[in-house]
Amino acid sequence: MKISAAIVGGLLLIVLSGAGAAQNYPVKPIRYIVPFATGGTTDILSRLIGAKLTEAWGQQVLIDNRPGAGGNVGSEIAAKSPPDGYTILGGTKMIHVPYKGSGPASLDLLGGQIELMFENSTSAVPYIKAGRMRALGVTTAKRTHVLPDTPTLMEAGLTGFDISSWQGVFTPAGTPQDIVTKLHGEIVRIMGTPDMRRRLADLGLDVIANTPEQFTAFIKVEIEKWQKIIKVSGARVD
Repeated sequence: MKISAAIVGGLLLIVLSGAGAAQNYPVKPIRYIVPFATGGTTDILSRLIGAKLTEAWGQQVLIDNRPGAGGNVGSEIAAKSPPDGYTILGGTKMIHVPYKGSGPASLDLLGGQIELMFENSTSAVPYIKAGRMRALGVTTAKRTHVLPDTPTLMEAGLTGFDISSWQGVFTPAGTPQDIVTKLHGEIVRIMGTPDMRRRLADLGLDVIANTPEQFTAFIKVEIEKWQKIIKVSGARVD
């Protein structure tokens, strides 16, 4: 079971634009596209962040689940949306799975249609603690505090196996710099509040409140890493 995840509390900084756009932002509801089905880590985190943004700014954040093609369906919709700060996007995964989200996959695991799966702690831990799923190991270098008795896969003999999933918030290319900065600052503040940190810790998640520039650099490293893995493994999208 994959039961470790990290939250990247940053926004992707893509293109600089006009100044002063964030002065009155937001003045209407914000569309938060989730490129996976309901019930998974991305969906849960997006709803937590959306609720806090609504509370802070007085404008409703509308969660729009658009699963399909490993997250590409929702990502494409967001990429083609106007770069005005009113469309944002809850994360990405770089491992192909034949499900539209972890919710449907978990249901099939519980129903016996599949025998095992890699899953995030957010979705898996409640089932594990209820005795409905069994954790075989964690994919990160260290054990997770929410399941301290579950060994890492490296402890099980898979040398160098250190993989964790992450979640981030994105905006379409061309979104004004000051809007990106305002969104980033508010989300970082939200992620650092005591109640949010408690809720995330209970789910086995860590917060990394990095800058847009650091997040961009991180994504480049992730792309290079997974390109090598895909080439060696021969993995492909069916």
